[in-house]
Amino acid sequence: MGSLMNNNRLLVLGLGAAMLASAGCVKTGASTASGQATAPATYEDGWPVMPVPGPAPSFAVPGATEFTLSNGIPVTYVQRGTIPLVQLSLNFFTGSMADPAGKEGLAAFTADLLNEGTSKRDALQISDDLQRMATGMSTSAGLSSSSLSINALEDKLDESLALARDLLSDPVFKQEDIDRVRADRKNRLLTSRDQPGTINYLIFSELLYGDSYAGRPASGSADSLDAITREDMVAWHKAAWQPSNAGLVVVGRLPVDEMKSHLESGLGSWSPEEAEVPAAVLKTPEAPKGVTIYWVDRPGAAQSYIQVGSIAPAFSEDKHEAWSLANMVLGGQFSSRINLNLREDKGYTYGARSSVWDGKHGGMFRARSSVRTATTGPSLFEFFKELEDIVGDRPITQDEFDAVVSRAKQGYPGRFENMGGVLGAFSGAQTAQRPEGWLASKSARVDAVSLQSAQAAINELVDPENLIVVVVGDWNAVVESPESAEGTERPIEVTVGDQVRALRRGEVVFLDEDGNPAAEPAR
Repeated sequence: MGSLMNNNRLLVLGLGAAMLASAGCVKTGASTASGQATAPATYEDGWPVMPVPGPAPSFAVPGATEFTLSNGIPVTYVQRGTIPLVQLSLNFFTGSMADPAGKEGLAAFTADLLNEGTSKRDALQISDDLQRMATGMSTSAGLSSSSLSINALEDKLDESLALARDLLSDPVFKQEDIDRVRADRKNRLLTSRDQPGTINYLIFSELLYGDSYAGRPASGSADSLDAITREDMVAWHKAAWQPSNAGLVVVGRLPVDEMKSHLESGLGSWSPEEAEVPAAVLKTPEAPKGVTIYWVDRPGAAQSYIQVGSIAPAFSEDKHEAWSLANMVLGGQFSSRINLNLREDKGYTYGARSSVWDGKHGGMFRARSSVRTATTGPSLFEFFKELEDIVGDRPITQDEFDAVVSRAKQGYPGRFENMGGVLGAFSGAQTAQRPEGWLASKSARVDAVSLQSAQAAINELVDPENLIVVVVGDWNAVVESPESAEGTERPIEVTVGDQVRALRRGEVVFLDEDGNPAAEPAR
C-alpha cells in the first residue's frame, strides 16, 4: 500500500514537472525542427501580443427554387439538410385583422377546429394517424396570416400531405367540437388574467389602434367567442383557407423534381370553389397627444409591468433596417441603453427591452419591463430619461452604431443554422410579403444605413412628449415610511401612486383588466 502511494506521488510530481516544462516552453518560445527554441516576434509588457482577427467569414442565404402547383399555389423550396426530414408551412394571407366586428377571435378559433375532425377521421383518428407516422402537424392564425405546418419523415411525406389535404378540404366543424374548443379558449382567456404582460399588451394595443387592425384581441373575448357560430366558421374557412390565398414554403434534402412531384400529388389537385377573401378591418390611428399614464390596479402585486410607446410607421423597405439598428442601441439587445440602465446599473428588473414592429398597415414602438413594485416610479423616470436622451442630448454614438451593425450582420447566419430556422426565415418573409430577394439582401441593406440615418430613424419613432404609458401594478403599495408626521407617531407613507404622480408626466387614467374606465383605488 505504501509503495503504491509512493508511486502515485512520483507520478503526480512527474506530471507537474512536465506541465511546468511545457509552460516554460510556451513562455520562452516555440521549438523549431532542430529542437532549438525561438522567441515570439513581438512582446507587450512581457506577454505576446494578441493575434489580429482575420476577415469575417462569408455567408450566403440558402438558395431557393420557385415553382407553382397546378392549383396556383406558389412554392418556395429550399433544398437543405442531410437527414430524411421535410418541413413545410402552407401560409394563408389572412389573419385576425380581418375578424368581423363583434366576432373577434374567429380566425384563431377556426384554425383550432381544423384538426378536430373530417368526414373520414375524427379528432382521435387524426391524432392516431399523426403518431403512427411520427408526423408533427399544426394549424394556427396570427394577425395577418394563418398556416398549416408539417414536420414529416421523407417516407411518410405523401401520407402526411394526404392527411393535410383532408383537413383543409373537408373539415366538418361538429357543434360538439366547437362547443368544447370554445370552452377551452374561454378558460385560456381567464388564465391570461394572471399574466400582467398579456393584460398590458392587449390594453396598450387597443389604446393605439382601437377596434381595428392590431388593436383587437386575436384570441377574442368571452362575448365575441360566444357570438361565433358554426356558419361563421364554415364561411371563414371557405374564404380564407383557399389555394388562391396561399403560399407554400418547404425545406428538405430531396431533389427539386422529386419534391415537386410529392407536393403536386398531395396538394396540387386541391381546388375548392373560390370565395371572396376577407378584408382587413382598418382605421387610421391617431398618434398620442401628450403623455397619459393608464393604470391597471393589481393589489398585492410584487412587480409592476410597464409599457411605454406609440404608433410607428408601416413597413418601408428603405427604412426597415435603420429602425431596427437604432432600436438595438436603445433597447433591442442585452447591451442596450435601457437594459444596462434599469437592470445592470439600477437593479430594478431582470431585463428591459424596446422593440419596433412595422406591419403592413401600421406599426408600433414600445419599451417595456417588469420591475420591482417599490421601483415603479423610478423605473418610469429612467424610461422617460432614456427616450429623451437618445433624441436629445445623448444621440447614438459611432461606437454604439458600429457595434449594432456588427451584431446585425454576424448574428444573421444563426437564423439559418437548422431546417426549422430556414423554414421560419423564408416563411416569415412570405407571410409578411417582403420584396423579392429580401433575405439575401440583408447584409447590403445594413451596410446602406449610416449613423445619420439611424439617428433620423429613432427620431421618427420616439417622441417623448407624446406617449402612451400602461402600467399593471399595485397603486397603493407602500414603498417608504421615512419619518413620522409632525406631532404624531404615525409614519408618513409613500406609495407607488405617490411616486408616479411626483413624476408630473401627464394625466393618470385608471382602467380595469378589460381596458374599461375604473375609479382610482381607495388609499
